[in-house]
Amino acid sequence: MKDKPVILVVDDQPQNIELLAARLAPQGYKIIRAADGEEALEKISGNQIDLILLDVMMPGIDGFEVIRRIRQDETHRQLPIILVTALRETKERVKGIEAGCDDFLSKPVDKIELLARVRSLLKVKAYNDLMSNYRKELESDVATRTKVIQMAEKDFENVNMWGIHSGRAGEADSIFLKENQLALGWMEMIALTNIAPDLDAFKKKIKEKIMEAAPKHKLGFYPMAAGLFLFVHEMKEGDLIIYPSKIDKRIHIGKVTGAYQYFEKEADNYPHRRAVEWLQDFPRTKFSQGALYETGPAMTFFQIKNYADEFLAALSGEKPTIPPDEDVTVSYVAEDVEQNTRDFILKIFSQKLNGHTLAVFVAHLLEKMGYLTRAPGPGQNGAVDIIAHKDELGFVLPIIKVQVKSTEDSIGDLIVSQLIGKLDQEESGMIVTLGKFTNQAKSTAHKESRLRLIDGEDLVNLLLQHYEQLDSKYKDMIPLKRVYVPEPMEEQENQEDETWNTGRLKN
Repeated sequence: MKDKPVILVVDDQPQNIELLAARLAPQGYKIIRAADGEEALEKISGNQIDLILLDVMMPGIDGFEVIRRIRQDETHRQLPIILVTALRETKERVKGIEAGCDDFLSKPVDKIELLARVRSLLKVKAYNDLMSNYRKELESDVATRTKVIQMAEKDFENVNMWGIHSGRAGEADSIFLKENQLALGWMEMIALTNIAPDLDAFKKKIKEKIMEAAPKHKLGFYPMAAGLFLFVHEMKEGDLIIYPSKIDKRIHIGKVTGAYQYFEKEADNYPHRRAVEWLQDFPRTKFSQGALYETGPAMTFFQIKNYADEFLAALSGEKPTIPPDEDVTVSYVAEDVEQNTRDFILKIFSQKLNGHTLAVFVAHLLEKMGYLTRAPGPGQNGAVDIIAHKDELGFVLPIIKVQVKSTEDSIGDLIVSQLIGKLDQEESGMIVTLGKFTNQAKSTAHKESRLRLIDGEDLVNLLLQHYEQLDSKYKDMIPLKRVYVPEPMEEQENQEDETWNTGRLKN
């Protein structure tokens, strides 16, 4: 790696070259000199140049032609070139741009301008070099990975890849790894081969069994039916199975070797079985965050699709592990976790907090933000649900009139204008909704500095910011658990991003 950026100075007047060199060398740049266009092209081919300061009017080939020849070489397409010229006519500068120069300096050259333009273009070149190297590495990695995957695909052609869990706490781990059996629970369910090989039939039968066992059972039967149906009818002998063990914390990869069997008298509550041959197991650090995330859904049995190539590559002996700072799936996983949490909160809002109950919650949230709140009496301020203020008597500004809408539809300009009409000269207003606001409503609000629009996403943000201060009844209604998710290292190295997640969504 070079210690200093290398600048090629090209001019047929030696005093011009030395003047530029005298200004650049003290700044830590290495200077290479050329007295004409031909010599400049030779120096470029024999040295690793980072930037060129090029005179226009020279004997032999002029600066414009030098640029054209440089740009014909693919390796120098991005090499920064500054034309140093006494020519000030627009057509000459256009000619330089058309030839491929990046910037201009007018003679006599100003020292501050010279250093500023050189620094700027060297930064651009450094970025272009970084991206070019990254692209080459990526192309090489893709080529290697493709070759490995193709080899693996020959061994496992036309097979599906499935994921399976051994219970919430890994209760069936010994059945999986010691008995070499894939097992699904639910002892009360009959032999699944006795049900017609149709998903609707599975759903109907499982719903019946759930209602028999627990009439008030709230667990959805469709995911359960779908998983059992796949286990019996879609999984084939020879398919691959991915098992993330909660006991030894490793990823086990196996091959299905047997048809579905029902063990009616098994005492371990895992009667639905298939034989498996375990091929290899790997540490979790072998795989990207995206691949690990795909193996951890709430369902017990599921298909692996998005990151199947990683598991195939592991089976084929690919050794490199993706470094954490290069794992682009980290951000996808973090975003997915966050979005799942937000969706969960909004669903609670829409189902359990509507109408007056949402207004009560918003008032409670404002109180946790340091406001005192009161509700207008019947018939007072019909467009206002809450009045918030800082002092106990409600005389000290700011006084905020709040309107709460539990609709998930878009709020239009009419409602915004009506609230504005309810505001006295020094009062502020706020509209809270679970839905969105139309562009026209936003435009109207933008013109009113004392009006704030809070949509569903904004309300979720406020809840997350003040969750710890909420009363227990709201925490019970919206159960969240503090967890940590990785933050992409290119955004902020060696720091974890603390976020909220629900116990239901976390495996």
